[in-house]
Formats: sequence, C-alpha cells, structure tokens
Amino acid sequence: MRKVAPAIISALFILCFIEFSVKVGFFEASLIPAPSSIWYCLLEMRPDFQEAFYSTFRSVSLGWFLSAVIGSLIAFFFSLSDLARRAILPFAIFFQTVPIIAIAPLLVIYFGF
Repeated sequence: MRKVAPAIISALFILCFIEFSVKVGFFEASLIPAPSSIWYCLLEMRPDFQEAFYSTFRSVSLGWFLSAVIGSLIAFFFSLSDLARRAILPFAIFFQTVPIIAIAPLLVIYFGF
C-alpha cells in the first residue's frame, strides 16, 4: 500500500481540483467535464458501455488468438524451410524497420477503414 498511496492521493487531488475548477467556473464544462458528471454519465449509459466493452473484448481476444496461431505456424514453417526463410525474412525485417505511421495510410487504402 505504501507504494501506491502517493499515486492514489495525487489522482484524488487532481480529480478534486478539476471538480472544484469546473464548479467555480474556472474551466468550461464543455471543455473539461467535471469528474462527477463523467461518473453519472457512466452510470446512466452503463448498458451501452458494457456492450461496447464486450464487443471490443471479443475482437481483441479473437485477434490475439488468430495472431498467436498464425504467427506460430509461420514460425514453424520458417524453422523447417531454409528457402522460405531466405525468401521472406528480408521483407519481414524491412517492414519492421518502417514506422507503422508510414504504412497505415496504405493499409487503409488497400483494406478500407
């Protein structure tokens, strides 16, 4: 508890400061909403948030599972075939060195949003 207490105290202080600043009028509620209004919105729209959470969780779980299975199969194939390793590995290394922000627009063009 001694390790997390400073983080909890500082988070509570920041939340109280934001709440007070919005209530006093230092910040516009449309610019920075009060933590209490965020909490009430979460409670009011709980079913929508739960549905979105479960949908996202299913997508992430499926993506993780498929990437683990396909990645393992590709790794197994590369370990068995020297020709495949020499043919494809240079391209894999090249795409690892290119930042994803440079490839993302091309992927959106090719596969859609």
